Amino acid sequence: MSLKQIIWISSIIAGQIWFIILFLEPSGTDQYEASYRNLRLSGYVLCIILPFLLIHMIESWLFNKRDSIRRAYHGLLFKILLVLLILSSGYLYKGLIVNESAVTLPDFVDFVLLIGLPYIPLVLPAAVLANHLVNRIKSRDMPEAREIVLRGRNQDEYLRLEEPEFIYAEAAQNYVTIHFMENSSPQKVTFRSTLKEIQKQVPVAEQVHRSYLVNPCHVKCIEGNSRKRFAKLIHLNRSIPVSSSYSLK
Repeated sequence: MSLKQIIWISSIIAGQIWFIILFLEPSGTDQYEASYRNLRLSGYVLCIILPFLLIHMIESWLFNKRDSIRRAYHGLLFKILLVLLILSSGYLYKGLIVNESAVTLPDFVDFVLLIGLPYIPLVLPAAVLANHLVNRIKSRDMPEAREIVLRGRNQDEYLRLEEPEFIYAEAAQNYVTIHFMENSSPQKVTFRSTLKEIQKQVPVAEQVHRSYLVNPCHVKCIEGNSRKRFAKLIHLNRSIPVSSSYSLK
């Protein structure tokens, strides 16, 4: 997901937590009296949003590398890490800011069992709904999907995907490396082929350089000048050279 989508989801969940704490006043919150009471209690919102942003930064750093491969279990591991970070930051905020008391491991365990875990069933519906809404917006903005089949010169070189999943192709000698999206993470495969042969199989792709094809829907922006330009990609932490001989629509 993009940073904007992460902010939307975390804000929806944090907003629900804020409403529960300030208006429903669970876990003895109704008896809490301190200077700037509502402001202090509202700070729990940051204990939701900041871990989301941190996890997003870690995922982007790990899986935007060219040789990185995201496995199915990575998503589960990062969700578990996210929950642990939220619980830890919530406990630290409660002890250091709200109660202004020392933090200890036994108190942290009690916080997780008595306060943290009971909140999960409450916020889970909001998290599912937020994720559903973001995916609907994301799918609405994506171009109409059309399935394509890519084949190389060798018999076992075969790739089936939808047009929006194709990111770009890079040619080197007699081989072409195809970069594409699979399960929301970038992947790549190398075929024995030429760039021209691949372009015939991907109608949406545009040639921007003698060695590169790119899908315009994955281009974030064009940088540089008339002599040296680069197409910055959305899902990969790299740029594609754009030759003056070609124009990117």
